[in-house]
Amino acid sequence: MSVASLLLQARRGAPAADLPLLLSENVPLLKSWAHAFNSASFDFIASSSQVINLKLARKPTASFMYEEHGNANLSEDVMSDAFHTEAFACAPHEVLAMCKQPPAGTSVYYTQEVSKDVLDERTPGWQDLASGAVNNKPIRCSVWMSSQGANTHAHYDAFDNVIVQLYGKKRVTLWPPREHWQMRVFPDAHPRARKSRLVEPAGPSGPTPWQVVELEPGSAIRIPALWFHHVENVGADAAVSLNCFSDSTLREASSRAFSAASACSANFASAMDGALATSPSLREAVGATDFRELCARMLWSRYASLSDSYEPVRGSAREETPVVSEAGDESHQLRMALERVHSLSGEYGAASVVCAHMAELACVVASSSSSSSSPNQGASDVRAWLRKHAE
Repeated sequence: MSVASLLLQARRGAPAADLPLLLSENVPLLKSWAHAFNSASFDFIASSSQVINLKLARKPTASFMYEEHGNANLSEDVMSDAFHTEAFACAPHEVLAMCKQPPAGTSVYYTQEVSKDVLDERTPGWQDLASGAVNNKPIRCSVWMSSQGANTHAHYDAFDNVIVQLYGKKRVTLWPPREHWQMRVFPDAHPRARKSRLVEPAGPSGPTPWQVVELEPGSAIRIPALWFHHVENVGADAAVSLNCFSDSTLREASSRAFSAASACSANFASAMDGALATSPSLREAVGATDFRELCARMLWSRYASLSDSYEPVRGSAREETPVVSEAGDESHQLRMALERVHSLSGEYGAASVVCAHMAELACVVASSSSSSSSPNQGASDVRAWLRKHAE
């Protein structure tokens, strides 16, 4: 089958919708890209005099964690030592060679968005990677290069992602969205949002992986939005892959759920109580019976020390018959939006991730408005607010 037909079936078919899909055999288009890379030794980096800044990590970690935005003061940075990187300048034509033979005692990592013109030249037919996505259009494509042993830390993306292996060998470890509590992700406003705070998420301290696959040149994997993945170069050489991000029905449904949450921001706690009280499937998916328990989970998962253990909330909300919230229509709209997210992911738990995002935003806004400190008051005020509402 073609790349387009396989991805169309995965994204729009049932029951395989919103599950990872490995494309490993008899996919001529992907094989042709890998063959062209090997035979021509081309790369996706402009052949100009511009200076490229590689990321270097000192061994033995060989781990890289992409930082995006926000204020690091919102959470203690428990990963500073484990994921310290340095910039290393080199010319574009030297990048692949640096990945093949990095400076002694280091691992090398590089990523860059690729233009449409370069994609058309190097990987003709690349638009097929967005088949079945919203509007059948990719959002962006990036090239990723790394040295032997380098890895990108466990995280999830807001969009669908297809990783095509062009050179070398990578191992991809996958966890469903429901594992976000155990993954102990950084708070949303932190530069490392969506990344696990566990130093070794695939180790004994992390949740059991859902699947582990290895990508050879000419193979690919589609990773749905909100699925955790940890990617490691396990070959004897450099590794080069092309990533294509595209929109999905799940992301659109999640966006609508956020809109419903924004509409009831003044009564979010009661609206969430009502949504959970009237939907047993949501309670099971989220892992909380009410907003109070959601706060307790948030406190432990995103704001507490990694050494802290989680004790589920025990009290009247878990022992008595739930009472429908006074938020009324707001609660109903929120429940309907979350149930749509749940219907697209089911037992794999996308609704739980979305609820966590909603609850954290409500907590940060509420703690900011109730605090006399600056808007960037950091984790201490948020933790205090969560403790108060988790009791």
